[in-house]
Amino acid sequence: MIGVNEVYLVEKDSCSIDCTNQNSGVRFYADGNIALFINEHKLLFTTSGKVFYEEKEIGENEELFKKVKNFFNCLKQG
Repeated sequence: MIGVNEVYLVEKDSCSIDCTNQNSGVRFYADGNIALFINEHKLLFTTSGKVFYEEKEIGENEELFKKVKNFFNCLKQG
């Protein structure tokens, strides 16, 4: 599985998420899951160790992982 710590190995300032009227933050759920979100973009960490981006499990999906890298770049800019 691709490690979350790898998200910082990306080009600086490469964010393509529309952050106008930015609604971002962290949400803690009663079942122990944690979500980071920017507007409608959500990154969910589950208690079972799985990570989902916009309701799809990341796992080895390279395309989703690129979107997650972009998501973290946007959080760093915010």
